[in-house]
Amino acid sequence: MIRQTCRSAVVRRFDAFRPGNHLCVALGSSSFSSKRKKEEPSEKYRRLSPVEHVLLRPGMYVGSAKAQSDYMWVFDAKQQRMVWREVEYIPALYKVVDELLVNALDNVQRDPAGTAHIALDIDWKGGDVVVRNDGKGIPVRKDAKEGVWLPELVIGNLYSGSNFDDSAERTTGGRHGFGATLANIFAKRFIFETADPSEGKAYRQEWRDNMSFRGEPEITDLAPGTASYTQITLTPDFSRFGDGKPLSATPNGRAWPEDMTALLHRRAYEVAACAAPAQVSINGTTLAVNDLQSLMELYLPRQPSKDVPQKSGKTRKKAAEILLAEKEKETSNRLVVGSVGDRWEIGVCLSPTQGFTHASFVNGVSTSLGGTHVELVSKTLVAAMLPKIAKSLSVTSAELSATRLKSKLMVFVKCYVTNPEFDSQSKERLSTPAKQFNADFKLDRKFVNRICKIDGLLEEISNDHASQGLSAIRKETKALRQSNGSNLSIAKLDDAELAGSSRAAECTLIVTEGDSAKALAVAGLAVLGRERYGVFPLRGKLLNVRGVSPRRMSENAEFTNLTAALGLDFSSSTAKKKAKLRYGRIMIMADQDEDGAHIKGLIISMLQHLQPELLKNNFIQEFVTPLLKVTKSNGRDALTFFSSREYQQWLSTLSPDERASWRTKYYKGLGTSTAAEARGYFSDLPKHRQQFYRASDADDELIDMVFCKERAAHRKTWILGGDSSQHADASQLEATTVSAFNSSSASPSISGRSFAEFVQQDLISFAHANLRRSVPSLIDGLKPGQRKVLYACTQKKLFGNVEMKVAQLAGYVAEVSQYHHGEASLIGTIVKMAQDFPGSNNLPLLEPLGQFGTRALGGTDHASARYIFTRLGPLVPKLFPAADAPVLTYVEDDGYVVEPDYYVPLLPMLLVNGSFGIGTGWSTMIWSYNPVEICDALLCMLDEMPVPELVPWAAGYNGKIELVEKSQRSGGGMLGKGDSLGSFDGASSSGSGGGVIGSGGGGGGGGRDDGKRKSPRFFTSTGTAELTDDGIEVSELPLGMWTEEYKEWLLKQQSSEARLWNSFSERHTEQRVNFLLHITKEQRELIKTSKKPLHELLNLTAKHSLNNMHAFDSDGKLVHLQSPQSALDRFLPVRLDLYQQRKVHALDALQQQLQLFSERARFVGMVVSKDLDVFGASRAKIIKQLQNHKFKPSMSKGVFLSDSSSSSGVGPSVEDSAASVSKSSGRSSLEGPGAGGGVDGVSEGGYQYLLGMQVMAFTRERVEQLRERCAEIEREIDEMLNLTPKQMYRRDLGELRPLLQAYVASRSGTNETVNAAAVSKPKKTAKPTTKAKARKAAG
Repeated sequence: MIRQTCRSAVVRRFDAFRPGNHLCVALGSSSFSSKRKKEEPSEKYRRLSPVEHVLLRPGMYVGSAKAQSDYMWVFDAKQQRMVWREVEYIPALYKVVDELLVNALDNVQRDPAGTAHIALDIDWKGGDVVVRNDGKGIPVRKDAKEGVWLPELVIGNLYSGSNFDDSAERTTGGRHGFGATLANIFAKRFIFETADPSEGKAYRQEWRDNMSFRGEPEITDLAPGTASYTQITLTPDFSRFGDGKPLSATPNGRAWPEDMTALLHRRAYEVAACAAPAQVSINGTTLAVNDLQSLMELYLPRQPSKDVPQKSGKTRKKAAEILLAEKEKETSNRLVVGSVGDRWEIGVCLSPTQGFTHASFVNGVSTSLGGTHVELVSKTLVAAMLPKIAKSLSVTSAELSATRLKSKLMVFVKCYVTNPEFDSQSKERLSTPAKQFNADFKLDRKFVNRICKIDGLLEEISNDHASQGLSAIRKETKALRQSNGSNLSIAKLDDAELAGSSRAAECTLIVTEGDSAKALAVAGLAVLGRERYGVFPLRGKLLNVRGVSPRRMSENAEFTNLTAALGLDFSSSTAKKKAKLRYGRIMIMADQDEDGAHIKGLIISMLQHLQPELLKNNFIQEFVTPLLKVTKSNGRDALTFFSSREYQQWLSTLSPDERASWRTKYYKGLGTSTAAEARGYFSDLPKHRQQFYRASDADDELIDMVFCKERAAHRKTWILGGDSSQHADASQLEATTVSAFNSSSASPSISGRSFAEFVQQDLISFAHANLRRSVPSLIDGLKPGQRKVLYACTQKKLFGNVEMKVAQLAGYVAEVSQYHHGEASLIGTIVKMAQDFPGSNNLPLLEPLGQFGTRALGGTDHASARYIFTRLGPLVPKLFPAADAPVLTYVEDDGYVVEPDYYVPLLPMLLVNGSFGIGTGWSTMIWSYNPVEICDALLCMLDEMPVPELVPWAAGYNGKIELVEKSQRSGGGMLGKGDSLGSFDGASSSGSGGGVIGSGGGGGGGGRDDGKRKSPRFFTSTGTAELTDDGIEVSELPLGMWTEEYKEWLLKQQSSEARLWNSFSERHTEQRVNFLLHITKEQRELIKTSKKPLHELLNLTAKHSLNNMHAFDSDGKLVHLQSPQSALDRFLPVRLDLYQQRKVHALDALQQQLQLFSERARFVGMVVSKDLDVFGASRAKIIKQLQNHKFKPSMSKGVFLSDSSSSSGVGPSVEDSAASVSKSSGRSSLEGPGAGGGVDGVSEGGYQYLLGMQVMAFTRERVEQLRERCAEIEREIDEMLNLTPKQMYRRDLGELRPLLQAYVASRSGTNETVNAAAVSKPKKTAKPTTKAKARKAAG
């Protein structure tokens, strides 16, 4: 039964529900006033009913009723996925249907157990929409107050519903009491049906024509067992939408346009993602979406499908399972979904559009315009991702734009907000302040890490960052150009006259290594002229551009100057790039050493990375100068050599006498050559110019492998398989004539070498040298630069109170040790070797006499080198015994014998002081240990007793150090930062030779495995903090954290709302840390009630790895040490072998001493007994008598012409060798071979060792003394023969240990370490007697 309801009755009904809120007054509305030219005042004002107002102003309730175009996500039925395209849709029509779906979703919240299915059925042609859901609906009973059925009250009236109690916390989509009533108002026909088993009734009611006709409710009894449900049938009034034309008049005769169909399909899938555990169907088809992840998969581009093999049974089932697993793996790498608390579910994938996009839902409502919830998620997510992405791209967080990072993401947000507020009834944007719902929103670190690893994300950000930076590079280079584009405002650039002109292809830019090399080039260009040649000096090494942000490139002056000088353009096409070049080629003029090769490589890498087509066009050349020049003693004949290999081959053809007639001069730096020699080089340009050419794609691959920071593993394989003895031989390479290069025609065919040959010949040598000077020796713990400093200090005899200014010492080191690098590096090395604050050296080899830095800044706060002095430490002579010097192997550099390959101290100084370094392919991080415990461990090993476990230790450190027994897979050594060819240890020197890097692929990323303890571990260092009456006193920090660094952390934390202190005071000394944090009573209580210990609250715990211990062993091979014990295992045999060598050398020295004293005793005896006539006799007669009595002549100091004489001729003299161990000698093995002088009165050749004796020596008493000395030496020889290397070593350690204990006690704080076993006391060593002098002869 349908009856028309008059408008006044409708108004009266609303009066009953919302008194005073039902009037809608139109004041001077243009839609009414425009129809009349003149109106009475009373006619200007109208009162509208709520229904009339909704129909007249739909934008306030459901959005615009007019068709509009916009880009959005819709469901493509053919592709079965979401697509981003332009859509023509009507917001109001979409919202009318969406209100019904939100009602159904709300029922899932109200009755999750009873609501199992939501069905959406749309007649695309007829236009009817049916939404049905099971579960409890509106009760079928009359409202006691209004006297109407509750379904009619809710569905047939605005401002009605169950959501008006704001004291109740609801997470439903309904809020304002409009909901389905709005759909009813915009309906041609609207039918509401529900079943209420609790009341035993079914309800049906129908409205028509925008609620202007209302049908009476139809109440029927329910059959027993009938389930509850709610169903709404909607026939939209299509005449109310669009431009006033019926939408049924679409070209295909459909009521619903195609775009609206795709949009409603998308909404159905969204409802399915939010309705779990209920299922959703559309037109009878259940949607295969039941959570956020399955919805996200519809937004991802389809991957190529893989068919299941046509097999049967278990094979087919297994194949299907494999394909399913592969699909899940692919999906997991493309999207990440995670829960945050119990109200948030977040999904992230790479944005398929050109910017940030999202799909967000609040209590099931689709918020297409986002809102505070999306802002909270995106802001928090980007802030967490930014530092991780920056680290992966090797840039700083400041270099990345948060906005541009956000633009690469698509974020899915499904959340439940209590009593949400939206900016309009259309509910497209959440307006609830974030502070009301963000308390439980915290992103998990692992979740963020997974997002950062989404496939393609890093590449997208990297490419975007690169393109952004290229514009900055173009801006910088453009600023260097003048108006005509030919002259550049670049300092130190001497431009070619034709550069940048139409004849630019004829020009060559000579890029030199420094200003001195430029002077050499300028001198040489006096021969060639300046028309086609320009010169540009590089200051230092060029930036390694691989993995570097364009922003950093644009900020690097050398890079921008070089690119501007060449006219490189990174944005144009290849043809335009070539046309803009200011030079036709580049010629690199660098030193002939390993660092010169590195500079060439950096330039080649830059061009190959940024403009690879230049390498295909013979754009790069090199200018080679001689490495050695030999000159005949007559001064007229001279030969030049371009490589060490070439020189060694020539040298092998000469006899010793011929070699002596040639003088060798090394030209490792271009500055060594004179201006005259430079003109000679350029006069014979074809001999000195080499062309680089690209032979194949392998050239590009090798260049990338060497300089790409992410390819450390490949560099390891390359280095281990390379041969550092290979060098380019320039004399064997043909070159074209000068005229060929000066012509404007195409580049001729030039003989030279490929980029691959350059990598395998020159860069491999640099890699070996760089690794040598960055990674220490396992035996003495020193890098080559440190070893040179120690050697120079002993040559200068800086023992006792003798000291030297650091600046002067650096120059002296370069002089006596053939140091080929800058003195600034040496100064840094000297300063670090002398630092003694906690966390630096446990036993510094140099004494800090002045301000050498403190723990405030990790030692960088040291005074200038011209103000501070140093000398050798007091324990150095004891650690490096003097008797070692004759048996060490020394380096020959530039024809000079300098420092040893390595020293062999009594203790492995690698463990005493630790070491850190970053080389090519490898890095090392070795922590320091207690020298007394190391000494005890060696004594235990000598006695074949169990060795206590060593724990890292730092002198003066008062914190707690504890081993973490965490077994992990061996071979996982942590690589250091930037382990590319661009990485250097500034305090190291050039390599000292000594063998090719060892092969074998052991632990720690490629070094030879030491085969010992296979369980890498970690240790923790914990600072000290105490809660006192005055506040919190922090008296120690974790190892490696300096005072200023911790202060910055305190200041940063102090600015946060959750801080545990208000301010702090500083009471530090140069050795001790002391912060006093001032706290309130409330903060004190928070600290006391916290579950975390105080040191964790104050960031006073650090975890350190013991897995990255790399060093060179005695054979010059790189090894990975699994533990400090393995270092001792390798050190002990080397030290014992040295004792064996010392024993042999000492026995030889004693034999020579015995011969010396025996001959002197016989000589003096015969003179006294007058068997020899020496007084008054001629020299010839005396010599004749000595020969007749068969006295042995000497050929050098203390070395006799006999079968038992020393064959080496190098080392201390006879008496000096025996006396070198005297405690009063004050010398060390550091002084080098032959240190200490010879026997009094001994000269070169003849019998001077006899004839030079004083007259007072010719007495009978002197004869007896000499004979007693001979007998004593014979006894010493017998005792030496019975002395073993272990006994010798045990004696030295016994003498050293008390000195170490006293030193450690003077520096120790209250170190707390956790040992696995007690340290065994060493056996007492008996004090040497007079008869034990033979032992002292061995040191």
